[in-house]
Amino acid sequence: MPAQPDIGYRAASALIGGGHDIVIPADSPGPVEYEGELVAVIGREAKNLSEEDALGCVAATRSATTLSERSWQRSDRTLWRAKSADTFKPWGRGSSPESTR
Repeated sequence: MPAQPDIGYRAASALIGGGHDIVIPADSPGPVEYEGELVAVIGREAKNLSEEDALGCVAATRSATTLSERSWQRSDRTLWRAKSADTFKPWGRGSSPESTR
């Protein structure tokens, strides 16, 4: 267990709607794998809240399928590139983790 949580910032260009193609980057040596994540949708701006008050800012939670480029994940200092490539965060039904280049 890490001493502190890793906050997962992701690029807006990683989000795609259901049914859209997931595109594996041409420079990806692979492997690219999919996984499940819990997503917290934050519904309002806030800062310096107690844990109890912070939970009141969560508008919704849901599960999501995400993709990770594992060689980038192992070599980079952060998870940004490995988890934020364009189309790596499909949102909705019908997106497939099948690779298209």
